[in-house]
Amino acid sequence: MYKTPRIFSLLLLSVAFLAGCRQPERVGEVVLDDEGPLPVPFEIVADGASARLTPPLEQAVVDAQGWDSLQAALTFRRAPAPVDFSGAMLLVAVAQAPSSGHALRFESIEQDSAGLVAYYTLLAPDADCITDRRPQQPFQVVRLRAVEGDVRFEKRKEALRCTFQW
Repeated sequence: MYKTPRIFSLLLLSVAFLAGCRQPERVGEVVLDDEGPLPVPFEIVADGASARLTPPLEQAVVDAQGWDSLQAALTFRRAPAPVDFSGAMLLVAVAQAPSSGHALRFESIEQDSAGLVAYYTLLAPDADCITDRRPQQPFQVVRLRAVEGDVRFEKRKEALRCTFQW
């Protein structure tokens, strides 16, 4: 007596589920679908405020030789741990800043069908801040799993307020 509505409901749910399934596109080892970019986890390897480079620099580092040459030009807050490039890569961003008080940080990294998009923010002191007027080059280095494809960098600026608002 009650079996017909249950069977009909199960059949309807099965059809709806199967209609929503589609074959995703494969890129490397990551499975991408049409829903948009996937977030890529990353960890901060190093950062600092001084570099001997020509900024802006936005670069993917995929081997130890490239990392060794970059390390020679960066002044780290703390010495970075060794990097195993067998399954990892680094992203480096260096900016030019007219005074102290600037910082750079990666906000997120996403993978789409074309490759990676790395979003980072250059934090700049607001006009009410007291800063040293010597130029600096804030940078940050992050580690993530190795990915094939292009790497694009998207920079945004954000002002840091130095006064208290009551």
